[in-house]
Amino acid sequence: MEKLKPCPFCGGEFEAAPSAISVIYDWSHDEESGELLQNQIYVHCDICGARTDIYNTDAEAIGWWNTRSK
Repeated sequence: MEKLKPCPFCGGEFEAAPSAISVIYDWSHDEESGELLQNQIYVHCDICGARTDIYNTDAEAIGWWNTRSK
């Protein structure tokens, strides 16, 4: 996985302890089959609440996070 850059808004760091920046994998269940579905992936800053849009892969979400500017 590509290394996450600090938050472009507050400077929160991914490698800080505890980490301020997270890759979020949001899961839901298919109502008919009960199958577990991964339906949202995004990068989120726990300090200021900044986040990317929702993407299909963590590489897309991280790529967008790392190229954002204020």
